[in-house]
Amino acid sequence: MYALNERQQQIVEKAEKLGREVLGKYAQEVDEKGRFPEESIKALQEAGFMGLVLAPQYGGWGEGPRTFIAVLDTLAQYCGSTAMVYLMHICGAAAIQAYLPADGEQILRDISAGRHLTTLAFSEKGSRSHFWAPISQARQNGSAHILNCEKSWVTSASRADSYIISTRAPEAQGPMEWNMYFMPTTTPGIKMAGPWNGLGLRGNDSAPVTIQDAPVPVNQRLCEPGSGFSAAMQHVLPWFQVGSAAISIGLAEAATRSSVQHATQTQFQ
Repeated sequence: MYALNERQQQIVEKAEKLGREVLGKYAQEVDEKGRFPEESIKALQEAGFMGLVLAPQYGGWGEGPRTFIAVLDTLAQYCGSTAMVYLMHICGAAAIQAYLPADGEQILRDISAGRHLTTLAFSEKGSRSHFWAPISQARQNGSAHILNCEKSWVTSASRADSYIISTRAPEAQGPMEWNMYFMPTTTPGIKMAGPWNGLGLRGNDSAPVTIQDAPVPVNQRLCEPGSGFSAAMQHVLPWFQVGSAAISIGLAEAATRSSVQHATQTQFQ
């Protein structure tokens, strides 16, 4: 379906093997208990998938959207929660690679080696579905920006090593003038504001997060001042959009396969 070359097909076959042997093994428990799919994420990290779209100079595989969506489709057929965690990680990794923060090269190498899980922290209370228009605003304090945000949900909230976080720039005059920042989750001021109890995909740890007086050095900004929307449109949302579609396709394929199996193998006694 994705017209892959030989190398790309081998990568997808590797994902398929992980799906059969690991993701599918834990998927039901992950969803029933609403727990993070740690075994599946660990398997992806150990197999090198976390650096799928990162450049080889950082230890990544240098793959593009075609391979990415084929992999996500495959993972989603076995565990939707794992696929969602992986999608948000790749979106975050792409932002870090596009706008290297301080120590960015080492962060990318850690991502490729499976030592760093990242995610997006965009959606805010009050902005409804307009995740691209944050209502919070950073405050300048010397060489740092101080962030105060109420994020509606952040995938992998309590498990990620970093957030790619959005907020209006200190000098912003409107909602479209915002910044993206790289924020380690060890930054003071980050607090989980509640649990995640969704309908499906219950293991992706999409908890609400409160950011209170959290300092972020200006050199951790992942865009030109006030141009977060443009940066996200170029380097984050393309991955997010096609990745979300791929997860939906994978879930639908798995549901169809299960339905066909039931319909063709069930008999009246």
